[in-house]
Amino acid sequence: MTARPPSKAGTRSQTKGRGKPLLASAPSERREERPLDSAQTKGGGYPKRIRLSSRKEITRVFEAGAYRRLGLLHAKYLPAAGPESRFMVSARRRVGSAPVRNRLKRLMREALRQNRLLLEQPYDICFFVRDAPEPLPTFNKVAVEISACFRYLNQKGRANRVGDPE
Repeated sequence: MTARPPSKAGTRSQTKGRGKPLLASAPSERREERPLDSAQTKGGGYPKRIRLSSRKEITRVFEAGAYRRLGLLHAKYLPAAGPESRFMVSARRRVGSAPVRNRLKRLMREALRQNRLLLEQPYDICFFVRDAPEPLPTFNKVAVEISACFRYLNQKGRANRVGDPE
């Protein structure tokens, strides 16, 4: 009899399906520790609780809210009844094709995600794009416009607090 080489039991299990070997180690051992991305850290993410999505609430903001032009972006805002600011982003069809509109909305949401904690007082804010931008704006341009809006709202909120008798 010829001697068989020792088996590699425990390192790989039998193949399944198309011959791809399955690892025998536990799933927790295979996972690599990944650093937290910015969406998982404090202040990150674009959670559902900060989305202004109810038709009734959006209509309330558009009917009773104040308007502010920010350059490419436009905003309608109203002081929020809740403890946290909520946002809506929108782009009209005349802005461009679906990929262009989606890109603009992604840029706006990312700028909101990064700057939303700058607001000192909660607001319901609807950001929208009316006209086609030429060329497509960069993230920095959108972020500057949104942070300028937040600075304006903070100044306005401070002015209103100074005039209110307590």
